[in-house]
Amino acid sequence: MGITYKISAVICTALTEDIRSRAAQDRRLALPFVVGITGPPGSGKTTIATALQQDLGNSVVFSLDDLYVEKETREKLAATHNIPLLTLRGEPGSHDAELGLKVITELGQLPETPGDRFVAIPRFDKATDARLPIDQWPKVYVRPRFIILEGWCVGAPIIPPQQSFRLPPSVVERDPDGKWRAFWIQQSNGAAYQALYRTIDYRIAYKVDPLDLMYQHREDQELPVRDAIAAGTRQGHAKSTEELHTFLDLFMPLTDFCQTHSDKADATITLTPGRNYALSFNTKD
Repeated sequence: MGITYKISAVICTALTEDIRSRAAQDRRLALPFVVGITGPPGSGKTTIATALQQDLGNSVVFSLDDLYVEKETREKLAATHNIPLLTLRGEPGSHDAELGLKVITELGQLPETPGDRFVAIPRFDKATDARLPIDQWPKVYVRPRFIILEGWCVGAPIIPPQQSFRLPPSVVERDPDGKWRAFWIQQSNGAAYQALYRTIDYRIAYKVDPLDLMYQHREDQELPVRDAIAAGTRQGHAKSTEELHTFLDLFMPLTDFCQTHSDKADATITLTPGRNYALSFNTKD
């Protein structure tokens, strides 16, 4: 499995060195080297993406969350397929994967020196359930050496027919006929998502052990939101523990499937109780 680290700064340094080494061996030196980061909700993908951006330099970061389609589009999709769960954000089918591919492709076409051309990086506002206006998207004028794409199902492998999943009771209750599962499986395996995932040159997988820890990790992220709303310094709705668990249950089937394939990543970061982090580099034949 490789060397194990326990300090996040050391983990980031080790990842940066390995990514730089791999990028230097890439024959497509004129194109950005794409790093994909996947892992359960609340595992720390955004944190490591930001740290890698700083360490690698000349990098652009965007999230799969920024590719969400807007609420009205999802509602139409749910009505068309008669699947109420499709109104929710999260699963494959709720993103504009083609937009993600377009952004990565256009970033690779930018010049090495700044000019009039730029690429706008999508931004989605979860509070309003809508994309920010394009004039509020960050603009990139120079071709980056690295692109970091992070998201909970980034790089998901092809899901085989008749794949069995870990299904929490609330998922079975809300999707008794399996139509919702069948839809996002088809989307995840489809051309748009797989084309986006094929751009990834180096994949980092977060693995939560045991996986049920993702509920506590995500709960930890929600606590300051609840406190801010209670103090009146933030507007909106913070999920209760019950609401949060019901919401996260929907991520469990594909998250569990992705974790069983984490050995296919270039590097795996394992989270254990107490938020201890262990990094291992996976040797590929």
